[in-house]
Amino acid sequence: MREPRKERFPALLVVGVLLLAFGLMWNARGSFSLLYLAFQREYGWSPGLSTLGYAFSWLAVIFLTPIAAAWVDKAGPRRAVVMGLGCTALLYGALALVREVWHYVLAFGVLQAMAQALVATGSTAYLARRFPRRRGSAIGGMAVGYSLGPVLILPVLGWTMGALGLRSALVLMVLPPFLLLPLVALLDPPPAPQARQAGAPVGALREAVGTLAFWSLAVLYVSGVVAYNIVLVHQAAAAEGLGSTASWIVMALTGSFAHSALGSLAGGSLSDRIGRVPVWLGGSLLSALAVGLLALVPPGAGGGPLAAYAVLLGLGTGARLALLGTLAADLYAGPAFGRIYGVLQAIGAIGGAVGPLVAGFLRETSGSYQVPFLVAGLAYLISGLAVLPLRRGLK
Repeated sequence: MREPRKERFPALLVVGVLLLAFGLMWNARGSFSLLYLAFQREYGWSPGLSTLGYAFSWLAVIFLTPIAAAWVDKAGPRRAVVMGLGCTALLYGALALVREVWHYVLAFGVLQAMAQALVATGSTAYLARRFPRRRGSAIGGMAVGYSLGPVLILPVLGWTMGALGLRSALVLMVLPPFLLLPLVALLDPPPAPQARQAGAPVGALREAVGTLAFWSLAVLYVSGVVAYNIVLVHQAAAAEGLGSTASWIVMALTGSFAHSALGSLAGGSLSDRIGRVPVWLGGSLLSALAVGLLALVPPGAGGGPLAAYAVLLGLGTGARLALLGTLAADLYAGPAFGRIYGVLQAIGAIGGAVGPLVAGFLRETSGSYQVPFLVAGLAYLISGLAVLPLRRGLK
């Protein structure tokens, strides 16, 4: 009779370590608003040049994620997270050494894309195997890392940049991912993946792309990423257009990230109890209501609508972030999970590249942020409804 696995580390510690890994990786993208201004001041670059690295990173995600995620299947999720943290440390070190625009574009574009693919796919695969019965709770706990950067790391980066300068601050940012490497390496190896996940429609990428479930997930991902990036890039400017003060906007957006952490924890845990579909639909509806509220509130309405927007969006986004990897893991947590999830992330990244550009164009042609945010609300609803064809294969 096979003996049960003996784990050296408790579940809370495992999720906490991967939460930190995820937060440090995502902070490279989440801190871009600070880096955007710092590059202009340090090097005299124009706003357009300063955004090239961010834009190129989304293109790199589209092409590099399937390659990096396939490596997760071969080397294992734990090694992938270690490699992703190494890419994160190298990214900050490389940014500290840039002298020309093309240095920055290659460093941010390639290294950030590789870090994102390896850490996101590796962490999700690890937790999906380690906690098959509490997958939503575990991945939801890790998803708190999305909020960790803006709430905790971003203020520290801003302070060190002001006190020590851009280059010294970036050098210091090398240390956190580097110091976390041994903790990830010491985690217990995850259980081996099943040859074919019980109840899953397919067991390999070639089979997956021929199914309705795969393309439903693809629509769910790309429409959700379009909405998320429209909001992420333009929400501060939209709130300012309503007459909100800068300090109130900062407080509201910080509160939104804090509620996102709460939404990730609650959404992941609830999905293990009542199912993925109602939680995903609920999170999508809250997100759509939030952006619709911001779009339809007239200028001068005061801070109340912005506060309501921040709470609704935070809870809705958090619940959705907790389930992004969980939905794919429920269907494809077998030996080909990395390849399948990598292609889905690459498809979703198209929305990251297109969403802010479309919103900017609509803002210029309509003269307000009402139309872009209504488009974002519609995209959230489409993303929510796209889960319905998957309900038979999900928990």
